[in-house]
Amino acid sequence: MALSNEIASQFAKTVANKDKSRSENAVYGTVVVRNGEKYVRMDGSDLLTPCGATVNAINGERVLILVKNHSVIINGNLSSPAARLGDLDDVRKVADESWKKLVAWAKDKDLIYIDGANLYSGSVNADKINVNDLFAKDIEASGSIIGVKIEAREMSAKESYSIFNGKNIQKILYFDGTSIKLGKMGTGTEIANGAGFEFFDKSINVYGNLAFMSGDISTPGAISSGKEISAASNVKTGDNFLANNGHGLWVADTSGNYRSVVDVNYSDQVVVGYGHAVAKRGQLCLMGRDIVLYSGLYDTWIRPYYAPGDACVNMRYKGGGFITGSKANLHFCIPLSRPCVGVTSVSVVSNPGLIIRQGGNYLYGSGADTNVQPEYYEATLADNCISVMAHFSNTTNVVTNNDACGVSGQFTVYFN
Repeated sequence: MALSNEIASQFAKTVANKDKSRSENAVYGTVVVRNGEKYVRMDGSDLLTPCGATVNAINGERVLILVKNHSVIINGNLSSPAARLGDLDDVRKVADESWKKLVAWAKDKDLIYIDGANLYSGSVNADKINVNDLFAKDIEASGSIIGVKIEAREMSAKESYSIFNGKNIQKILYFDGTSIKLGKMGTGTEIANGAGFEFFDKSINVYGNLAFMSGDISTPGAISSGKEISAASNVKTGDNFLANNGHGLWVADTSGNYRSVVDVNYSDQVVVGYGHAVAKRGQLCLMGRDIVLYSGLYDTWIRPYYAPGDACVNMRYKGGGFITGSKANLHFCIPLSRPCVGVTSVSVVSNPGLIIRQGGNYLYGSGADTNVQPEYYEATLADNCISVMAHFSNTTNVVTNNDACGVSGQFTVYFN
């Protein structure tokens, strides 16, 4: 809204006097506070003019405005007539000094005094005090301090810390004159059964020995020690036992000396029984329901003995034999490369057959490139070989009975 011609004329004359003479003009207006800054809106205008003040005035109050020497000053409050700011400051100083003297006197006389929402006292005797917020330098109690939550930078106790265990108050941390006890709750079997604790700190340092009276030790992480970890009973793991190269499993022998049982040496050899071998004590016993060996280099499983159900295919034999039974029976022995375990009998078949020579002749119809099958085989297990008898229905080219001959053949041996 534009200023009226009369007000505009008065304002222009005041702020733009050409002879620079000191002039004053009083007008009315309303206080407007924007963003913490105080302005006035003069009657008849919508413009906001920055201003000073000699009296207190707040947003929306009607004021008397003095326009003087290019400045605008609030020097009267029509809505709330007030004292001068200087007078208010003087009164405030007097009140502050008086309050300080009163507080000092109350402290000296050990009296209770109230400062706004705060209560001050040297000492208070009461049966019950209800407060929402309590600040104290020191709190001393001959009985109990009970609350839902107690927070402190530091807490100390002359005897013990206790907690309610659902039935009664029990000590959770105390000194018995010899050692510090933690979590010893209940009595009798309750102590033996133990009370559970959870520690949420990243690490717990213990100086001295750490002894658990009952229960188990479990952790999803690692247990590390610069010394031995001892157990009076078995040690179980749900995963693997790990050891650095050159270290392994050591077990005490009957003399009480610990010997290396299994380790991996610095040549990456898996060594079993090294300690007993060096000490020349005992024997290495490898035991199991069945025993097999695996070669990673050749990707092969090997059983170091023949067992019932095994079949050795393409077993070659070239060696001596002898002829008996009126020239019809050929005897020879097939050596075994492994012992037999649990085997009670064997059987033999040849494929494609045998080549037999005696005195420069091929016997029983065999030849240099011709194999012959006997009528049947009989095989018997000996200590380190298989004794074989081949019976033929002919005696072709057999010169001498009960005499040696040469035998060549390829067999399949079945262990039963």
